[in-house]
Amino acid sequence: MPTFLSQDLVADIPNLVPVTITRNHARDAEEFDGVERTAAGYVVMEIFAGSKLFVLPGLRYEYTTSDYTGYQVLFSQTGAYVSTLPITSKTNYGVPLPALHVRYTLTPQSNLRLALTRSLARPNYDDLVPYYAQNDSDNTIAMGNENLNPTKSWNVDLMAEHYFTSVGVVSAGFFYKQMQDYIYRYTFDQTINGVIYKTTQPLNGESATVLGFEAAVQNQLTFLPSPLDGIGIYANYTFSDSAASFPNHTSTRPLPGQSRHVGNLAVSFEKRGFSSRVAMNFHGSYVDLVGASDLLDRYFDTHKQFDISVNQRLTKKIWAVSGHEQPERRAPPLLRERAGQAAAGRALSLVGKLRRQDQLLMPLTQAASVGG
Repeated sequence: MPTFLSQDLVADIPNLVPVTITRNHARDAEEFDGVERTAAGYVVMEIFAGSKLFVLPGLRYEYTTSDYTGYQVLFSQTGAYVSTLPITSKTNYGVPLPALHVRYTLTPQSNLRLALTRSLARPNYDDLVPYYAQNDSDNTIAMGNENLNPTKSWNVDLMAEHYFTSVGVVSAGFFYKQMQDYIYRYTFDQTINGVIYKTTQPLNGESATVLGFEAAVQNQLTFLPSPLDGIGIYANYTFSDSAASFPNHTSTRPLPGQSRHVGNLAVSFEKRGFSSRVAMNFHGSYVDLVGASDLLDRYFDTHKQFDISVNQRLTKKIWAVSGHEQPERRAPPLLRERAGQAAAGRALSLVGKLRRQDQLLMPLTQAASVGG
């Protein structure tokens, strides 16, 4: 085994080979440096009102500060690089998040649950970066938005659940969300010095609603005769109807990123060191990018994916593993434009450095319980 006497010598190995590096300034806007700090405190109380009713009220407060440095990148009408200049931004906000959870026990295996909560979703990191990329050769501008507010939502959830003795559960419920400052990507025309640019920027919407139903079941079929008692099933389905308003649109539209239909179905088998799983997940089409009018909205295709995995334990420490994944996309006839990317929570698509500092959660008061 080789021994390296100095880490600096190892780091210098690439410099021993002469290379020519040409910087691609078209990607300067993808670089950023950011620091996000979050401090939070909470108060919570546990109330046992008799043997069947449990109430959990609480309040959480979060305060967030962020500092970002992005870049302004300009190209001439011929496509030649002009300049790259740094842009800095500082933001801060505090949000109270009250919550009330209620559980009523119907039977030892069945519960009714009600939750009244307020929640928040922070903007994607790259959406907050104050970058500005202007290309005069194709008349396009891509911008971040350091003034984005986090999305706040008041939520109502009503759920019924029943637990099986065979380690399984079935549940169903309704949910409603009233959202403010929801975030969407907007494309619009902007005139600069008499030239029209196609500009894309994340913006805050005013308000949106989501109403829906969800159901799930998971169970091991141990009541079947051997070897069928190794079969397990899992399925869930969510229907949601959303409505949001956008500039220059004639009516409300579905909330960006929100499919009406989402579901998963899986069947598994485990027996004597052998395990296999067949799964399918799907979601309907949804708005990906909001255009300057109804006809210019961009949609994601419907998506369906099948996964198969087979495992066999050969020894206590050795497994043979095999799997296959088969995605399937289908474009509904009303789609104006197809997209081929996957939606993510707080996606970090820019190439940058981000330091996130979450301070320790300190309870503002000790949890208390009241017996009834």
